[in-house]
Amino acid sequence: MDVDGDRIRLVGGRFPNLGRVEVRPVGSYGWGTVCDDSFDIQDATVVCKMLGFDRALQYHDAAHFGQGSGNIYMDELRCSGNETSLFACGYDGWGNHSCSHSEDVGVTCGEHRTT
Repeated sequence: MDVDGDRIRLVGGRFPNLGRVEVRPVGSYGWGTVCDDSFDIQDATVVCKMLGFDRALQYHDAAHFGQGSGNIYMDELRCSGNETSLFACGYDGWGNHSCSHSEDVGVTCGEHRTT
């Protein structure tokens, strides 16, 4: 798992490899969501790799796994797919967004990697 792996999780899925993407600031226990604006399979790949999965199979927009609560922390993500952390990708700035929770993004990841 990535060094930032304790700052990201999947919520609302029936299995551990799928769900709504939630992130939290360094040193905080408050989870928030990621907006689906510009989110694509490269962004999903980085999420899944951070969580210890081998790849992303799919991403889901429009709060497919239900709407989160609290803050929306990330919007307009711009990952290449090669980053080791979602927080290394370009985005509009922590907490800057033009979204509502009806736009919370989710992912479906592949298999867990063996370590």
